[in-house]
Amino acid sequence: MLVALNDGVRHESIRNIAPHTANGATLKTEGSSSPYVLPGATQRWRIGTAGQQTGAVGQMRLTALADSGNIDMQVNVMP
Repeated sequence: MLVALNDGVRHESIRNIAPHTANGATLKTEGSSSPYVLPGATQRWRIGTAGQQTGAVGQMRLTALADSGNIDMQVNVMP
């Protein structure tokens, strides 16, 4: 699961979420049809589908487009 927490006072819209494994594979995301993360709220997206592996515990690269700009970051992968 990819979890976004908005601890700010404005809503944020996150679109075109693309998690990338260490070997460069792009995983699909499934979740709410709404891209909005309201103030004080969380939003969750399931990463990968049946048969897709997220890789080992560690980190993966995440790219997305948000109201506040492009997202390109390393995120922790937990079991």
